[in-house]
Amino acid sequence: MNTNDNVAIALSQRLQTYDPSIFIQFPNEAAPPDADVYYLSVAFLRGQPENPAVGPTMERHVGVLQVNVHYPVNTGEGPARRVADALAALFPVGDSMTYGGVTVRVMQTAAAAQGFHDGAWYVVPVSVFYQADVF
Repeated sequence: MNTNDNVAIALSQRLQTYDPSIFIQFPNEAAPPDADVYYLSVAFLRGQPENPAVGPTMERHVGVLQVNVHYPVNTGEGPARRVADALAALFPVGDSMTYGGVTVRVMQTAAAAQGFHDGAWYVVPVSVFYQADVF
């Protein structure tokens, strides 16, 4: 596996600890068939790798794990906001997780943004800023 795959798996495994019964739509997968229950969708917004050390001995992979909480419209902001805040709490600043020998660190406090309507859904985005140094 490559570094980006290991980063994605490390972050995904942490996300799945929130509530294993909640449907999570990962990139290039179908949304849940039941439009009456809330679900999460995930995007890995990868930044340009950096080389903070002189020479080819280190790569720094940075990016944002974007988790969108999808709640049916007309259920109020509260339920979606509570889930979003709980998801942000799964990724405290300074915390780390490892998969495949790659350690991923949370670099900023994860936060939920303002929600918005998307068809039959009220969506609250949660952003987790990460970094993984590979030697």
